[in-house]
Amino acid sequence: MPLKLPEGFSISIFAKNLENPRVLAIDPYGNIIVSVASQGKVVALPDKNKDGIAEENKTIISGLNKPHGLSFACSPKCKLFVAESDKVGSYDYEKEFSAVNKTKLADLPDGGNHFTRTLLIANIDGEDKLLTSVGSSCNVCNETDSRRAKILSANPDGSDLKVFSFGLRNSVFMAQNSVS
Repeated sequence: MPLKLPEGFSISIFAKNLENPRVLAIDPYGNIIVSVASQGKVVALPDKNKDGIAEENKTIISGLNKPHGLSFACSPKCKLFVAESDKVGSYDYEKEFSAVNKTKLADLPDGGNHFTRTLLIANIDGEDKLLTSVGSSCNVCNETDSRRAKILSANPDGSDLKVFSFGLRNSVFMAQNSVS
């Protein structure tokens, strides 16, 4: 069945030649960054002339283990956080498309049915926290790893890792309600 858009709407292709892109994030310079889990990389899609079409697919980081979640925090330096299937890391994001100085922040359980790991930098009780979702290893089972089927909370440097929420089969994507 062909795609039908409501009156007044249009659709176009922004980027091509990406194999199953997963998570989109906007970098501090306004560029779209995407994780490509199947290829183990994070890619930038710059649209320098602002015509609604990415000029290129520029690999920022490669050799990752099924990268999924992406998040940026800039205070005072910009950091790119990347959740892989088995860990969360941060990179110094020094200029457009430059992610360097990887720091592993936390180990995560790898494998299982739910390999995606979503990230969110959230303000909780006045402090920035890095939230990481870790899905269950299966659909119906007793988990053997205490980090599974939860959202974990840590300081942005990876310290103070603890359970934020539990009993969640596979939380993919999170948002914080900014209305208080």
